[in-house]
Amino acid sequence: MPSGYQSPRAYNPSANNFRQETEYHGVPSQPFPSPGYESLDYNKTDEGENYDRMIAQDSSLKVRIRILRLFARFLSVLLSAYTAATMIQTLHKFYSTRHTLREVSTPTGPVTRGPWALQTKTWPTYLLLVTSIITFFGSLIVVAFYLKGFKAANRANESVTYVTYVTFATHATVWIATAAAYRAGKTGEDLWGWTCKGQNMVELRESFEGVLDFKKQCNVQGSSWAVSLAEAAAAVLTLLTLVLAYRRLALQRRMGTAKEGRMSWMVWTKK
Repeated sequence: MPSGYQSPRAYNPSANNFRQETEYHGVPSQPFPSPGYESLDYNKTDEGENYDRMIAQDSSLKVRIRILRLFARFLSVLLSAYTAATMIQTLHKFYSTRHTLREVSTPTGPVTRGPWALQTKTWPTYLLLVTSIITFFGSLIVVAFYLKGFKAANRANESVTYVTYVTFATHATVWIATAAAYRAGKTGEDLWGWTCKGQNMVELRESFEGVLDFKKQCNVQGSSWAVSLAEAAAAVLTLLTLVLAYRRLALQRRMGTAKEGRMSWMVWTKK
């Protein structure tokens, strides 16, 4: 047997040289802090506290975005449903009475005519109707998905956005333009302007009593214009959610950078 040879033997954990010997046989040694350094909890550092604040801000923005988006969508459904219904009712009244003829007294003598203007303009009414229908169904789809959950609603909101962003990305602009055009179209020859004008025409109003209530139709269409302005305000509210979403995205990017410092559960600082 060669000089200095040691036969295999079991390692005794109680032996003084156990730690030194096990280090060379793949047994990990216990970690000890380096002299002159101390370990700190990351959460107690400035970076950790800042990261926690960003998490709280992100949660707050998420809740605000969801509440505003849900409120804006519900409001948009209600408002667009009202304007669409009133425009449909107005058009139905026009087409169902325009061929009704009555004798009306005039300064030059009685004439036989219908209750509406001879060259009635209907495009302002159709403009408000079409815009209302598009907005109604677009918002209704998102609200329906909200009832199933916010994740589904967010996906639906994105899909509706891609389909109707011609009116959604420019939602406020479209509704402001629609409301302005509807009001500008009130020249006296349109459905709204004529009914408001007709309520002051005693002979015409009396001749078509029971056929067309000029005052009622004037008020209904006037309320539709006011609601269209409210719809434009709801569109602005929807754009506000996009601003908050952009702020949240920027915050999440900063959080991603700060998260790199959270990969280790402790940091080392010199005493």
